Amino acid sequence: MAEDTVSIVMPAYNEANSVEGTVNGIIEMLESEGIEHQIIVSEDGSTDGTKKVLERLESEGKITAAKGHERQGYTGALKKGVEQVESDYVLFMDGDGQYYPEDFLDLWEKRDEAEAVIGRREDRADSFDRRLISNAFQLVVEKTVESPDLGDMTSSFRLVEASVAEEVIPEIEHMRDSSWTEFGLRSYNKGYEQLEVPVRHRERPGEGDTRIYHFTNLPAVVFRQLIGLWKLRKELKKE
Repeated sequence: MAEDTVSIVMPAYNEANSVEGTVNGIIEMLESEGIEHQIIVSEDGSTDGTKKVLERLESEGKITAAKGHERQGYTGALKKGVEQVESDYVLFMDGDGQYYPEDFLDLWEKRDEAEAVIGRREDRADSFDRRLISNAFQLVVEKTVESPDLGDMTSSFRLVEASVAEEVIPEIEHMRDSSWTEFGLRSYNKGYEQLEVPVRHRERPGEGDTRIYHFTNLPAVVFRQLIGLWKLRKELKKE
């Protein structure tokens, strides 16, 4: 592919109601700007009609579908998607439609200023319990591990140099409920620059199941995150 092209890596699990609209929105924006691109939807063992939607979109030449028969989790979907990247940059965004495609351009303008440009969500539309656990965990991270100065470490809307994504994403292993926190800490430890750009955020228009923060599973999520952070902290201290 030519210089300054972008691959969109889009994890999707049970997103039959939203993934097509998300794909079409980002394609329309990129084509209107004349940006050469590829769309990689990394499907993670969905049990609804997501696979059929992706098969049709792939037959129409809109996407490359990285399909999975068994669920590997969000991190597994990221890894599977990155394996198929053929561009200079990677935009990561979820398939549930919570980001505005045109906000990509604000990240794209900053691509020469840092290896990772992160969309900091303004007025987050997430549920109270999701925001609570996310903000609390970020505070714990900042107090226990040397970390980048970011206001939204868990944002899944981010533009990353392809070489950095291909290096760091496969190393994520400890924090399955907070893949982007681990990505940020590992990238910081390697000396990569990360900056934030404010982006808009909206409620998920579909009924997908990429969400992990439900009131009923919060104790398990908190426990896994703390254990994962402890393991990552030990590993990074050795390097």
